Amino acid sequence: MGVQSGGSVRSESGDIRFNPFQHSRILALAACLIVVAAATPAALADNVLGPVAVAGHGPERPMIEDLAEAFERKNPGAYVDIVWHQNLKPIHLVRSGEADIAVMGKPEPDLVAHQIAWDGIAIMVDLMNKIKSVTKSQVADIFSGKVKFWSEVGGPDTRVKIINRHYTQNLTYSFEHSLGIDGKIPDSAEVIGPEQKATNKVVGTLPPYGAVTYMSLSPALAAVKTGVAVRLLPVDDVEPEGPTVKDGRYTLRRPVLLLTRKDPSPTTQAFIDFALSPEGQRLIDRSYTSLDLNHSREGGSHADARHGGHSDGIPRDGKWPAIPYCARCRRRIGRRGIRVQPVRYGIHRRVRRREGQEGPGLRSHQAALDSQS
Repeated sequence: MGVQSGGSVRSESGDIRFNPFQHSRILALAACLIVVAAATPAALADNVLGPVAVAGHGPERPMIEDLAEAFERKNPGAYVDIVWHQNLKPIHLVRSGEADIAVMGKPEPDLVAHQIAWDGIAIMVDLMNKIKSVTKSQVADIFSGKVKFWSEVGGPDTRVKIINRHYTQNLTYSFEHSLGIDGKIPDSAEVIGPEQKATNKVVGTLPPYGAVTYMSLSPALAAVKTGVAVRLLPVDDVEPEGPTVKDGRYTLRRPVLLLTRKDPSPTTQAFIDFALSPEGQRLIDRSYTSLDLNHSREGGSHADARHGGHSDGIPRDGKWPAIPYCARCRRRIGRRGIRVQPVRYGIHRRVRRREGQEGPGLRSHQAALDSQS
């Protein structure tokens, strides 16, 4: 009797007989291959690979970082580059192909807008300013300079001091447009960018109780919650809160938009889909107002304690985790691997902390510096 290939045997008479044990092993192996082949297309379809670059200059950075971290955990083959600076031009970066997503507060005709959240715009005054409520038209008159003294709208007999916000904060356009005062805020108004500095200015301004500013709802609520001596004015007798912003009763609100080109990459589309998913909306609800009424809040507060309520991205303890250095110039790189230089805006190449390798980033560091020369 001789053994043939494939698990068969040849008897002395020359007849070929199958080895039942070897044959069953072959059938089992074939069945496994069929199952793997059937599962492979679905697995590949769900596999998100490659980078997505997000650019912005407003107060949304902590929210984008939360989304990016969760997205990368869910999709190990993808990674998110975040470029953020108040003097950056996110729209230009998307149009030129250097970024995939621009985080903005208004749409652009040549780009596709994807709304992922609402942001309430709070009116903040000193705690000792006893004005109870204002109408939307009164807010417009205050910030356009028509109202000179608080006593004209039921407040103390002190002069109104307007604290305007930097035009790159994304909420300035929406605030002016909502009130119909586009470009009408007086040039004499002091302009302050970061929310914390604007809050401190309201508290410490002389004459007492005279300053007023507007800001995103999350840091405004956080300031009140932590005991800062400020108040948020109801508008048309509606309190500025997450639920009233979500259902539109509080009318001073703006959309949070992700702007992309008309043909986004699969990874870019996957990031947008994640932001609109239940998991993404729960993350958004920590610092902004989610779109879906069915998404419950975690922690019961509009302002996420993880960020201390500061929309400039500074953590409560004032310290970031250990971070790497630029592979080319050895300068320290900011959180999530990107730093934009304050003066020249040279974009560093991203260093991937997960693997210790240099990622592609948006452009090489030297090319970015050369273009600004």
